[in-house]
Amino acid sequence: MVVSSLGADYYDWRRAVVRLKEKAGLYDEDGRGVRFVDQGLFRAEIALPAGAPTGVYRADILLFQDGKPVSGRVRTLTVEKVGLERTLYLWAHNRPWSYGLASMAFALAAGWAASAAFRRD
Repeated sequence: MVVSSLGADYYDWRRAVVRLKEKAGLYDEDGRGVRFVDQGLFRAEIALPAGAPTGVYRADILLFQDGKPVSGRVRTLTVEKVGLERTLYLWAHNRPWSYGLASMAFALAAGWAASAAFRRD
């Protein structure tokens, strides 16, 4: 019996996608759900994997009452690089020539240090 117009195999496909995303650490379910801070104000913590792609994401927020959706909102969630990784990313994109020269100098110094450390005299 098909419950949805999407087809009988849609639910099998969806379960397989969720299983693969869970295995890759890109999907997680939190049984604790949200925590209400005040009337109409809630807090939900979302753990993002370290390899999550940067960008702007759309978050669909749904309020359920007695198992039925009663309200919904759409918000954006921005994922950005921070710390040293962000500094290097911005340097590489804003000043590619200096980043390239510094990378070459670092590679040459690392190669020289490795050859000096493992030299057989």
